[in-house]
Amino acid sequence: MTLLVVTIVAALVVALSAYALHRRIAPNPPKSPDKLAPYACGEYLPPERVPIRVLFFKYACLFLILDVVALLLAFTLGSPPPPQRDVVKYLALTYGLVALAAIALAVTE
Repeated sequence: MTLLVVTIVAALVVALSAYALHRRIAPNPPKSPDKLAPYACGEYLPPERVPIRVLFFKYACLFLILDVVALLLAFTLGSPPPPQRDVVKYLALTYGLVALAAIALAVTE
């Protein structure tokens, strides 16, 4: 246990010192207006004209929620002892209901 702690602390010290050293010796290019300007698909766009589609963000959030729930459910299927099998059934039912709600939300819009 002590060797593990020492190894983790040593790795963190090496990583942080390398980061600090390279940050000091790295060249800092000047910030020009072209470097700070928004750029999308080969066209210069002013910041007020950048379109944002909330629909894709909503799908990304739904995917993230369903993916995390499916991952948790997959890892808990074999682990609970027999008296707690009902918990897994409720988790599976909850996942199915959330998936159906997400599909219904996606279809209605």
